[in-house]
Amino acid sequence: MEIDKYLDLQQTWANEIIIFPKNKGFQFQPTMNILSLDVQYSDEMAYVAADIQSFDGQFIQTFGMITHTNFEYIPSLFCFREAPPLLTFIQYLQKNKDFPPFDVILVDGHGIAHHRKFGVASCVGLLANMPTLGCAKDTLVKYNTTLNIAKNSTADIFLGDEMVGYAFRSQENIKPLYVSAGHLISQEESLEIVKNLCKMYRNPEPLRRADAVARLLQKGERTKEYIFLGEMECVKI
Repeated sequence: MEIDKYLDLQQTWANEIIIFPKNKGFQFQPTMNILSLDVQYSDEMAYVAADIQSFDGQFIQTFGMITHTNFEYIPSLFCFREAPPLLTFIQYLQKNKDFPPFDVILVDGHGIAHHRKFGVASCVGLLANMPTLGCAKDTLVKYNTTLNIAKNSTADIFLGDEMVGYAFRSQENIKPLYVSAGHLISQEESLEIVKNLCKMYRNPEPLRRADAVARLLQKGERTKEYIFLGEMECVKI
């Protein structure tokens, strides 16, 4: 594999990412829908779950599908492995008018809080041309600020002199989440969306559902918790 080729492409695409200033770009409304995505792997098989709910908290549906990855696992180039399965699902939902529309995409992963400012949420947002944000359980960018133990505490994460995301404690005295804008959205709006979606647990509710369904798919379990859409050919990027 020509790793340098993909590193160059990652940098080129990173330069195309648009992160809006506060109160600009995407602004969520209660009637809008959010698509949340998670994926589990077994070798080259990708088990993808997509959850749709409205911003006022109304659950709509969780879907599952299976596809093959077409890019080997390389930590520094992870977006090229994970984005294609997610984009496969996004395109399927968008093309089929039987499925509810969605206005913004939440990805279990990073946006620009990434050492090249191009995590999987940014990759998905750029290639889908939609507002995206990332919410991850671990950070890729070290930060030195002490985060208060109180619920809803935040600490800015910097890459050099640029603020690229937040450490966010969604519940009192538990490990923080790491939230960052992916594309066509502001950092502030990204944080507000995640705050709005975190209720009783550490992770946002729709990502919790998507994670649970992706794990069921991986185990081969078909349950009433989701609608299985079958196997699909993975898009290439």
